[in-house]
Amino acid sequence: VLDRYSCVMIVRPEGKRPFASVTVPGFTGVISGMNDAGLAVATLDVYASRDGSPMFDMKGAPLALTYRQILEE
Repeated sequence: VLDRYSCVMIVRPEGKRPFASVTVPGFTGVISGMNDAGLAVATLDVYASRDGSPMFDMKGAPLALTYRQILEE
């Protein structure tokens, strides 16, 4: 359903790097985006691997907020 409501947001936070983010209305974090320096981030989730490797288990900050911080700073 969310694919019908996707949009590109241009964010210019005061004192930080501006960035563009492909998102849905009302979402605070970044799923994919690029800043003015050309740094790009994206979420590409993989839930299974051929060799049985375990999934990355990041405990702590939500990924979408971490991506936003990376682009801003």
